[in-house]
Amino acid sequence: MKLRINTVFQEIYSGEASEVVLPGDEGELSVMDFHQPIVCRLTRGAIRIISRRSVKSIPVIDGIAHIEGDTLKVMAEVA
Repeated sequence: MKLRINTVFQEIYSGEASEVVLPGDEGELSVMDFHQPIVCRLTRGAIRIISRRSVKSIPVIDGIAHIEGDTLKVMAEVA
């Protein structure tokens, strides 16, 4: 899936991921290609970006995620 993570000031990640785990306000949310379209609130935790070659973690304080088709867009305040 295509993933973009932005703060108010800059883009901090743009690329492909096979799975992304988000710290949602109701618990962790695992997102893969063509997930059901949703908008969710993020809470303090880490966004885990899983690709074929690596796992990357980005700490966040809060934010919002929009999932539609093969695209995940995140606007977050990073820790």
